Amino acid sequence: MHRFPMVVRALAALVSTLLLIAPAVAEQSDAQRAESVVTAFYAWYSSTLSGLADDAIFRFVDKGVVSQMRAARKGLDESGLPELPEGCGMGGWEMDVDYFTKGQDYSERIKVIRSQVLAPRLATVLIAMINGNAAPNDAPQVVLLLAKQNNNEWKILGAVDTRNKISME
Repeated sequence: MHRFPMVVRALAALVSTLLLIAPAVAEQSDAQRAESVVTAFYAWYSSTLSGLADDAIFRFVDKGVVSQMRAARKGLDESGLPELPEGCGMGGWEMDVDYFTKGQDYSERIKVIRSQVLAPRLATVLIAMINGNAAPNDAPQVVLLLAKQNNNEWKILGAVDTRNKISME
């Protein structure tokens, strides 16, 4: 006779627990999706020779950022200006350093150190650029900022070299 209220209470407790867990699970899957965009981007980027000139970059990087980088590259060739237009990505442009790898050479592989969803449509992914037999702790680290576009796909907005700049620990 009193079992029905106990079952209802147990069911209510289960539902409320699931409601509390659901946002964390959704955030985790968003973080994993952002990570997969970053790992797929670097796999593609390290295997292509055309990089920024290849329209396949739009699968991974925001179109506005790519357009501004291409315009800056074109301007660099014509006028010798070594910097991106204001507001393009993050981290700046150096003539002897690749924007996405923060080095002169492409890394053989990357290791995702941490990914975090900062807001429903904004995430960061911290990676180590591993060359040769270097340990991930000794490798240059890059933070990628990603935004979820209207089609719910994550796109890279910028890349920041963490050396002597920030700490995510």
